[in-house]
Amino acid sequence: MNKIILQILTLLLISGQLFAQKGNGFNISFFTKGNFNAYSTHYFELDPYYEYNKNTEMVGGAFNASLGIAGNIPLNKPFAFYPRLGYTKLRGLQSTAYRYYYPDKTDPINIISNIAETRFYFISADFLLKYYLPLGNVKKYYIYGGLRTDFLLWDDDVLYDNELIFEGMNDFNLNYVGGLGFDFWKGFYFNLEYSNNITNFIKNDRYLIRYFSLSASLGIYVF
Repeated sequence: MNKIILQILTLLLISGQLFAQKGNGFNISFFTKGNFNAYSTHYFELDPYYEYNKNTEMVGGAFNASLGIAGNIPLNKPFAFYPRLGYTKLRGLQSTAYRYYYPDKTDPINIISNIAETRFYFISADFLLKYYLPLGNVKKYYIYGGLRTDFLLWDDDVLYDNELIFEGMNDFNLNYVGGLGFDFWKGFYFNLEYSNNITNFIKNDRYLIRYFSLSASLGIYVF
C-alpha cells in the first residue's frame, strides 16, 4: 500500500512539473489539507448538573488531515472561479468522567456522563472566488472567499446513552470560507484559510452547535 501511494505521489510530482500553470490560467490541482476543527456550543439554559458550563464555550478541538481536488477557471485578468471538492472530519461531543465518594467508603466511584465522543465525516463542495493580487509580473499571490457546503456521510458508530444529544442535527450545512495563498516553485501552491458555519450543525431546546476550521493546505497543479 505504501509503495502504491509513493508511486502516485511521484506521478503527481512529475505531472506538476510538466504541466504547471502559474497565475490565473485554467488548471486542475490536488491538495492535502491540515485542519484544526472545533465547534462552539451555546447553551440556552445552564445545565444544573454542571454548574461550570458557560453560556458559550469552544469544545471538541482536534487536528486532522484531508485530501481534495480543486479547479481554477479564469473570469478575467485578476478574478477566477475556484471550485473544490474534498472532505471534512469533525470530532463530536466528548464523554465526561467524574468521581464521588460514599460517606462510608474510601474507594471512589467513577461515573461516565451520557455524552459520548463520536466523529462525523462530511463531503465538502466549495464555491469560491479567487482574486490575484497585482504584485510583480507573474500573478502568483491571491486571496479567495465564498461558500462551502458540507454533506454528512456517516459517523463512526460510537455508542452513547442518550440519543437526544444529537436531536436537531443537520445533514447539510452551509459555511463561509476565506483565505490567502501563493504559487511557488514548479507547480505548487500553499493556502491558509478559515471557515465557519452559517447554518447550525445541531440545534435543539437545550443548545446549538456550530463548527469551524483553521486550515493549511499544500497543492500541486496537474493540468
